[in-house]
Amino acid sequence: MIYTIMSQIENQHYVRDVRLWLALVYTSIVVGCFYLYRKNSAALFNRLKFKGTNHPQSDTSSTIVLLATIMFCVLIGPLDRMIFQCSASPGAMLKLLGLLMILIGMTLNFRTLAENQFAAPTVQFQEGASHTLINTGPYKLVRHPMYLGSLVLILGSMIWLGSYLSIFAGGLCALAAYSNRIKVEENFLLKVLPDYAVYMESVPRKLIPGIVRVCDLSRRY
Repeated sequence: MIYTIMSQIENQHYVRDVRLWLALVYTSIVVGCFYLYRKNSAALFNRLKFKGTNHPQSDTSSTIVLLATIMFCVLIGPLDRMIFQCSASPGAMLKLLGLLMILIGMTLNFRTLAENQFAAPTVQFQEGASHTLINTGPYKLVRHPMYLGSLVLILGSMIWLGSYLSIFAGGLCALAAYSNRIKVEENFLLKVLPDYAVYMESVPRKLIPGIVRVCDLSRRY
C-alpha cells in the first residue's frame, strides 16, 4: 500500500518534470525562431525549406541513425524512470544543471543558425546559393557548433528526465551518432568547398573543444 502511494507520487512528480521540459523546449524554439527571423531570416527559411543537388547517399543513412539515436535518447530516460527502474534518478542540483544545459544548447543552436544561413537539415548543395565558408562566431571555436549545441541539449534533457544509466548509455550513443554524421558532412564539404581543408587546420576541434582535438592529433601520428 505504501509502495503504491509512493509510486503514484513519484509518477506525478515525473509528469510535472516532463511538462516543464516540454514548456522549456517549445518556448525556447519560439523565442529562437523570432530571434533568427530578426537576425537572419534567410537562415530560418533555409532551415525550413530548401532545394539541393549533389546529395550524398551516405547522408541518408547517417540521418536515419542520428534521428533514431535522438529518439532513443528521449525515450530511454522515461522508460527507465517509469518502468525498468535500473538506476536512480539525478538529484535536484544535477537536474538544475540539466535545465541549464538545455538552455545553453538551444542558445548555441540558434546562434549558429544566425551565423550560417546555409545550415540545413541534410548535407547537400543548395541550388542558387553562393556558398561561402563560415568561420565566424561559434565556428571559430568548433567546426560543428550546431551539433555541439544539439548534443548539450540532448544530454541536458536526459539529465532532467532520465536516470544515471540512461544518461550514460544515451550520451555514448549520441556522441557516436554525431561523430558519424560529422564524418559524412566533412567528406562532402571537402569536395564542394575548396577552403574547407584550410579551415580544418585553423579550427582543429570538430565537436568538443580540447577533447576532440586530442583525438584528432592522435590519429595523425
